[in-house]
Amino acid sequence: PFRSPLLEALEDSSAREGTAAALGKIGESAVLPLIEALGDVDGNVRMGAAEALGQIGDKQVVVPLIKALEDVEGKVRLVATEALGKLGDNRAVAPLIKTLEDTQEEVRLGAIVGLGNLGDKKAIDPLVKNLTDWKRRGLVAEVLLKLNWKPQSDGDRIHLMVAHEKVGELKMNWQLTQTVLLHDISSGEYRTIEYALYTFIALGKKEIIPVLNAKLYKE
Repeated sequence: PFRSPLLEALEDSSAREGTAAALGKIGESAVLPLIEALGDVDGNVRMGAAEALGQIGDKQVVVPLIKALEDVEGKVRLVATEALGKLGDNRAVAPLIKTLEDTQEEVRLGAIVGLGNLGDKKAIDPLVKNLTDWKRRGLVAEVLLKLNWKPQSDGDRIHLMVAHEKVGELKMNWQLTQTVLLHDISSGEYRTIEYALYTFIALGKKEIIPVLNAKLYKE
């Protein structure tokens, strides 16, 4: 039977990549067994199945892979973001936007890359909101520019400078930089506050310390 050897191969970490690639080349005849494998109890099997389905490129795998974005294991969700990005089907745009808020950083990064690969401009506004995530800012900026996004506000311009680590320009525009980052601190969002504080630290402007103390104490 096809299913048993398939599961054994996908369970084996040393053989999984080659198995997924081989199944991807088999194409349509492997689709149904792989979709079934997405429901297996073993997370490694589900991960291997998601990887193989992404390589097959058949449109019928899009919905099962979207469902895999809600898998309990982050490694499965991550591979699903990568697979959906490769498939180029815009049905994945909204689910990937939702995945930008995943609890695991690697999965969030996978969603950013996937949205960049899909190239749908509906992803622009949600991605702009993620420019103020310190760990993801560079990748978010790269994807936004790939989508032909242009900064629409002073906040966008400062956040893009931060993403590109343009320290000199940020210091030259210090008044605006300070205004935007202090506004970020007032956002009430943990990642945005963290981002603003890290940016102030990176810029090394000691005179901001009393302002920050007053702001944070007040907040």
